[in-house]
Amino acid sequence: ELDPERSTGIDITLKKNSGRIRGSIGGYYNRYSNFIGLLPNGEEADGLPLYYFKEQRVNFWGAESSLAYYLIDDGSRTLSLHLQ
Repeated sequence: ELDPERSTGIDITLKKNSGRIRGSIGGYYNRYSNFIGLLPNGEEADGLPLYYFKEQRVNFWGAESSLAYYLIDDGSRTLSLHLQ
């Protein structure tokens, strides 16, 4: 039987929401004490690999960003280019 997953994490984001150029950038970190992962066991059945569930300690970290350039933003119309 598997124990429930437990995690502690932090997520920080900076945003700019005005002007022609708008965007955000952020980072995150999560630490799991009982992450339930699906791992190959090295065996096959009918030519397909077999997997098993295993609890393990893992750390996930990464970054996210987005950028938008507003060509038109006059209150009644908006036209913008987005990059994520």
